[in-house]
Amino acid sequence: MVNPQITNLVIILGMMQVSKKIPFDDPNVLNGVRALYVVSNLVIVAIYLYTKMQIDKKRDMTVLKYVEPAAMGSTEEPKA
Repeated sequence: MVNPQITNLVIILGMMQVSKKIPFDDPNVLNGVRALYVVSNLVIVAIYLYTKMQIDKKRDMTVLKYVEPAAMGSTEEPKA
């Protein structure tokens, strides 16, 4: 499996190359890119609100228990 940091770097570098070929001097292209940005943010907010609504609808009050791992190189026991 590829390291996520390498994947992010490749995506960023690829998008930089693609963005050099987009004519941002053209007002129609610039407005289209701006509209795409606004729409993408609206989709993200809609997904967030839908997910929050589904979580709130369940009203699950189960107590969560977890084990906090000991520090690296430490001889301590993990804490509950």
